[in-house]
Amino acid sequence: MFVNQPSDAQRTITEAWLADPANAELKFTVNVGYPLRRLDDNLRVWLISGTQRVEVWNDAVPASGEFTIANTVLRTFPNARVRIQYQWKDLPGNESLASATIDVLTLALAQPPVSTKGPLVPKTDPNYTTALYLDDFAGGITAIVESAFITNAEPGDEIFITIEDATDATNSVNLTSQPWVANTNLTFALTYTDLSKIFNDADKPKMANIWYEIVRTGIPNAESPVQLITLAFDYAGPTNPDLPDLTNRDMVLPVVTGASNTPNDLRPGDRNSPGKFKVTLAIGQPPVTSAELAKCYINGLLVGEFNPFVDVDEFEVTIKADIISRLPIGTVDAYWTIQKADSDKNVMKSRNQPVTVAGAEVPLPLPTIRVRTPALRDYIECYGMISPTSNMVLGLHIPKDPILLPPGKTITARFAAYRDQAGTDLISGTEDSKDYVIKAANEPDVAPVASSAIFKLAQPFVGAIAYGKYWYTTDINGQQSSKPIIKRVDNITSNFNYCDMTPVPTAP
Repeated sequence: MFVNQPSDAQRTITEAWLADPANAELKFTVNVGYPLRRLDDNLRVWLISGTQRVEVWNDAVPASGEFTIANTVLRTFPNARVRIQYQWKDLPGNESLASATIDVLTLALAQPPVSTKGPLVPKTDPNYTTALYLDDFAGGITAIVESAFITNAEPGDEIFITIEDATDATNSVNLTSQPWVANTNLTFALTYTDLSKIFNDADKPKMANIWYEIVRTGIPNAESPVQLITLAFDYAGPTNPDLPDLTNRDMVLPVVTGASNTPNDLRPGDRNSPGKFKVTLAIGQPPVTSAELAKCYINGLLVGEFNPFVDVDEFEVTIKADIISRLPIGTVDAYWTIQKADSDKNVMKSRNQPVTVAGAEVPLPLPTIRVRTPALRDYIECYGMISPTSNMVLGLHIPKDPILLPPGKTITARFAAYRDQAGTDLISGTEDSKDYVIKAANEPDVAPVASSAIFKLAQPFVGAIAYGKYWYTTDINGQQSSKPIIKRVDNITSNFNYCDMTPVPTAP
């Protein structure tokens, strides 16, 4: 007799019945009224389901015929009808016939959940063969637990994903669990914070295990099959402090120059000539190696690539003249990238370097100065100064040009003195510039520039030789410049006085 049997006709054992403290054991009594019964007679009892047969008692029973079975034994059977059978054996070892096998209860327990497939990681498909790259974080990386591959899950079950270094089980991450929902796939975000712990700054791709577990109180976690994925977060160039952002603020900015050799400023005279794109790495940064490829861009256009034979700390590529000529007027961005030479993934990009781009060169009319006898002495002399000449302010005569230099147009008169006629050895302190506004058509334009102090620096003593360069600039689709003119300076009179009549030192 099943003493504490459920009340329904099928004697159905459910989770609720098992949870009742009164049912911690299955309580039975067996007939002990047979002839020659002794207390040391031994009872064997089996529970049977299908072909599964489990011995649940093998011992003597008290005079009442009572015995109990821990209810945990029921967890070993599938949900179905369960039958019972028993047999006696006396002390000498004589066995009775076995009893008939009869239905004793029906199991309707919650079955342990089962998963037959690991998490799906779409960006690694097909078949987990595609590595995960830093590039993938921009669109988000997810792992999906597919409900179609889970059986016996119930409300209240929780599911969490584990990612583990395939070669180091101590390096693992558990993602926050989510409740199981019937017929619903669960999506988990694989963040850089989590995956970077597994990658652990490796210098080459690393294999990782990924699986999920179903958690239910009272039973061991059910684990899905393990899948193997590849984490490829290695990259070229200096350490990027902002991963997984592919813009590395610690990469140095490039320097773009044209024919004028002006850093990050392409002037009118540069527009039809080749230029240079140069990168000089900061001290302490790793060199560019033969295993790396650098690419240079201006205004989004690839202008050159660099892949060295040996390690280098700086490099330079040529910008073709046709690229410079096609750049828009204003400001464009220049940047460079670095990557592993054998991969187009995890490409690191520098921040943008603004580059000023002027319009095409405009042929401005040349300025002139007054020269008393050009055929004999084509010099910058006192005669070329604005009256009175003793002011020692050079006057640049600007030709009238109603198209390029209309009335009201601002120009900048410029001057510098050099020790050589080529204009390469600048005399320090002699550079000067002054703005000038073009006058009406009937008024001559004489733009003043320089000063007595500048001319005295150029010729500090009797016999000193100097050359003066004068020109002017103005804004016409960017800064435009007249062609510089260089003439010898002679502001010392035959009486060895400057134009302002002050004596000239006879020696340095």
